[in-house]
Amino acid sequence: MKGEVSVGPDATQWNGSLCVDNLRDDKNRAVPVKKYLAVAFKSPADVQPQDFQLVTNPWRPIQPEVDSVRVDPWTFAVTARWMMDGGYTLSPHDAISININGDLMRELSLVKRSFRVAADRFPEERDLLKA
Repeated sequence: MKGEVSVGPDATQWNGSLCVDNLRDDKNRAVPVKKYLAVAFKSPADVQPQDFQLVTNPWRPIQPEVDSVRVDPWTFAVTARWMMDGGYTLSPHDAISININGDLMRELSLVKRSFRVAADRFPEERDLLKA
């Protein structure tokens, strides 16, 4: 599964929004999610559940379960999971927005290289650690 990762237009050296859209499978098709959607990435700052927004159509009021662990003085390993009761099919119009209180502009290549998204499984931790 893949998506386009970018920084929102109002990013500063203190905070910004990480935007992930055009979510699709490796053959550019919509992705069925039976149980949950999960993401993993490296971040320049700690990230909490209220920092995430999953934008779906139709909209679903779901909050993620989030784990954010400091891996060195400047980096956090972040995982998040949204439970999709009743299932859902992700389309390229659905998106994930993540508010990060850190310098995304300086750390964008690290965040983009490390970002992983998966349906019904967690992204491979070894992939995240290699980034």
